[in-house]
Amino acid sequence: MILPKSTITLRGSGGGVSVASRNLNTATEAYKNGDTVGSKKAHSQERKMEDEPHKSNSFRKGLAKYSKTFIAVGGYAILFSISIILGLESFYKRSHHQQQYSISGSTATTTNEYDVKLNIYIIQLSTFIICLGAIGFSLIEASNKNIEINFYESEKKREVWEYDNYVEGEQREMVELYCQKGMTEYDAKVVVGLLSKYKDLFVDIMMAEELNLLPVELILSPIETFLSTLISFLTFGIAPILPFFLSHWVLNRDTIVLIYIIISEVLLFLLGAIKSKFFTGIWWKEGLISSATGIILIIISNSIGNYISSII
Repeated sequence: MILPKSTITLRGSGGGVSVASRNLNTATEAYKNGDTVGSKKAHSQERKMEDEPHKSNSFRKGLAKYSKTFIAVGGYAILFSISIILGLESFYKRSHHQQQYSISGSTATTTNEYDVKLNIYIIQLSTFIICLGAIGFSLIEASNKNIEINFYESEKKREVWEYDNYVEGEQREMVELYCQKGMTEYDAKVVVGLLSKYKDLFVDIMMAEELNLLPVELILSPIETFLSTLISFLTFGIAPILPFFLSHWVLNRDTIVLIYIIISEVLLFLLGAIKSKFFTGIWWKEGLISSATGIILIIISNSIGNYISSII
């Protein structure tokens, strides 16, 4: 159904569209609840374009642009920490039990001394591995981001050159693409004819439609990617280890390990829940999925640690 032109109103002044006539949060809630009235209301609310809470716009300003990297990397860091800490813990704990079983008359003092040394060793080794992992992962992410930006810019230069030298060929390609998506040839020619009048807009559309490449203006630079990845990895990788510093001063070792697991699972749940705000999904479902990943890794890490200890 084609709406009459009189019912389609662009809001703005001086012929420019300065506001978006939709509130995405309200529109999303209306969709989830099947509320058609609420959907109409959401699309009638005037809102500044730069404040429109679209998923991509969520990363435009200030510290928010680092949120995507910080949240995603934080989850990786916690899982990496779990694999290192619990793998080492199960490995050396089993080794110690085997030594106690084979050597009779072990005293409590000897056991306590072993536990103290083991605690210090695991903390030092885990921190060292996590720091190296953070640096390596940050360099990889920064390198990938640099490659992504360079590839996008090189492809965009080619599209701009083709537009400047033979726009008719680009128009024909876009018409064929839209026809493949269900448009009639007449409508496709009309749409492409209008869009191609605006060079920058048409080039961005060609990049998205033909090459599946989105603009890189909103993503972090390689340096920003490196720093945000490094800070996130170190923060979420080392934070759960802090309870180990209380071992033998406040709580026994088994309690410390349990606290470590609880902290890691809570952080994973929170990161999963927060992730739903920027991406998709229901917060509690995303949180449970993230926590379930941690539980699976806990089981795997313990199993591998015990297995390696048994064959060495």
